[in-house]
Amino acid sequence: MMKEIKLAGIFRHVERFTASGKDSADPRFVFLFILTSFVAINLSAFSIKMMLLVIASSTIYSIAMRNIRRVVSSIFVAVPFIIFFSVSSFIITSDHSSMVRSSLFIFSIISVSAVMLNLQQKKILATLEFFRLPPKISMSLLIAIRLLNVYARDFTNIIEIHAINERKRLELYRKIVKATISVMVLRAISISENLYLRRYEEHSFSGDLGKIGVKEIYFLISSLIVFLFFLFSS
Repeated sequence: MMKEIKLAGIFRHVERFTASGKDSADPRFVFLFILTSFVAINLSAFSIKMMLLVIASSTIYSIAMRNIRRVVSSIFVAVPFIIFFSVSSFIITSDHSSMVRSSLFIFSIISVSAVMLNLQQKKILATLEFFRLPPKISMSLLIAIRLLNVYARDFTNIIEIHAINERKRLELYRKIVKATISVMVLRAISISENLYLRRYEEHSFSGDLGKIGVKEIYFLISSLIVFLFFLFSS
């Protein structure tokens, strides 16, 4: 029972990590920072210093936005992936530095994702429209991201409910999997019906993008620092 409760606790962190955000920063500048960061990381051959710079820039911003809970949850989310890819990398290459690079790269992805997930949905939609992405595709992407959060919460609740009753472990897991699949199917049907009944139409979100402020300047400066660091360290 205690193992199942601990497993539920891990998925609580997944739920917090993928939760909707309230950050009013302009996503265009956030996306610029993310794009610059990963282009620089790849072109620098996964430089450890470059990845640490990206992680530091993302984490500092998240902490400044009082988003510490998401930062903590991001660590819990990253750990399983770090273990898997680090061990795989070490088995294939037998190189410790390769293992460290794999770990830092995963954490780089998670740290910038924490910044992106904390943005307001309407501003993300406005940005995707700004880049000429069809509104229906933009909405589909956001629904997919939000469903990660919903399914993580559902899975956690299911584990906690079934863990209350003492059962054989195999029987417990069978019931958890069965309930999870049922809930996922029902939610998918419910969302489809809602979209159909509301007769989703294309709306313009371009008015939701604001002016350049302190947050946007931070990402501009961070993007410039990452670019200059790559330029002069290569």
